[in-house]
Amino acid sequence: MQIYSFGALSSVELTRLYEWSPSVTSRINVVVDATGSMRGVDGSSQSLTSQHDRKILHVIRAGADAVIVGAQSVRTEGWHIPQNALLAVVTNKGFEALPPCPHPDSVVTGPLVQILEELNSTHHWVAEGGQSVIEQLLALKKIDQLCISFRHTAQHETVQTPELPGWLVAASPSPFTCVFIIRDEDMLFTLWRRGAEA
Repeated sequence: MQIYSFGALSSVELTRLYEWSPSVTSRINVVVDATGSMRGVDGSSQSLTSQHDRKILHVIRAGADAVIVGAQSVRTEGWHIPQNALLAVVTNKGFEALPPCPHPDSVVTGPLVQILEELNSTHHWVAEGGQSVIEQLLALKKIDQLCISFRHTAQHETVQTPELPGWLVAASPSPFTCVFIIRDEDMLFTLWRRGAEA
């Protein structure tokens, strides 16, 4: 496992670290607090994220053909439609149950199984929430890598590798191994691959 300082990485180096390899089809990209929750004090992820976290999100999205989110994420956080990727919203109630969308041509909706079938020909996709959607994807063994941003705590001063949230570990039938950690003054940015450490 490699450990980096965010400030020491150039944009090119950061992009290279998060580059999608041919063997990686799917990722989870979320930010969590010290308790493993994806919701901050405002009830959304907005109060947990940071400028560096958003930069990494854009790097990951830049290499993705589709982004998966749950309907509740759209209701809570609004529409965040990728510039060059399809937004797939998991919902059993249809498009009309969602807030008015500024770019409906860039969005597909449906139950998770249907969404996965529609993305079958997509080379790379990333799931950004909510928790129930991510738990289902993990249970189905549909995730190759985890990109988890942790809010920095005193615990992280002495522990090199942070613990994955309990709900995430419980949902996954197989383990994940940390590939690298990027530190800044507020957060730990981590990437994990499926499989136990060799």
